[in-house]
Amino acid sequence: FITMNPGYAGRSPLPDNLKKLFRNLAMTKPDRQLIAQVMLFSQGFRTAELLSKKVVPLFVLCQEQLSDQSHYDFGLRSLKAVLVSAGNIKRDRLQVLREQEMKAVGGEDIDETRVSEMINEQEVVIQSITQTMIPKLVAQDIPLLNSLLADVFPGVESPGIPLDELRNCILQICEEQYFVPSETWVTKVLQVYQVTLLNHGLMLVGPSGVGKSSAWKVLLEALRRVEGVDAESYVLDPKAI
Repeated sequence: FITMNPGYAGRSPLPDNLKKLFRNLAMTKPDRQLIAQVMLFSQGFRTAELLSKKVVPLFVLCQEQLSDQSHYDFGLRSLKAVLVSAGNIKRDRLQVLREQEMKAVGGEDIDETRVSEMINEQEVVIQSITQTMIPKLVAQDIPLLNSLLADVFPGVESPGIPLDELRNCILQICEEQYFVPSETWVTKVLQVYQVTLLNHGLMLVGPSGVGKSSAWKVLLEALRRVEGVDAESYVLDPKAI
């Protein structure tokens, strides 16, 4: 089998002389809403049906209204990354709430249903979207995404990045190295960290002098101090890969 994705970024079409050697099979477009619903249910979301009806149209709106960039992807792969990240965020919140409830009742059994209902699942999905999608967007598209989120999830505020310890460590390292970090740059460093939790590899893109190299170097040193683990960085010539 030869799987073809015509129009997909980075894929070259099959030459005509090779096409004649194979029989064509047309594939139907997958039902992304049903896939999103099943994934959300499997991640433990109680309102998966409602959320899937909001998340999938949001991705369609992003594809239609955001600027045309070569690295943008609002397909099924990107949707899956958002839903998996949402599941991770919800489980982290559940763990914190369970520990608080256990302390409150003195180690007795807790009501799991009540604990689960304490979490605003729409807020969890918004946090996942902002953590996985905003780092990839160019500056002019970020306000548009925030506007789309406000339309699709009315009345739900997007929570901030909950990495206060790492943020303080980054600011301390910048002071030691005589950097003057802007709030935008610090946010971008934290976004780089969040993307590394979801993706095996990433690429920092931008014009010269915006702080790309400084961002990953400061982040690496901050993670050394916060996690207490030695980390090594290697610079490779792209031609050697």
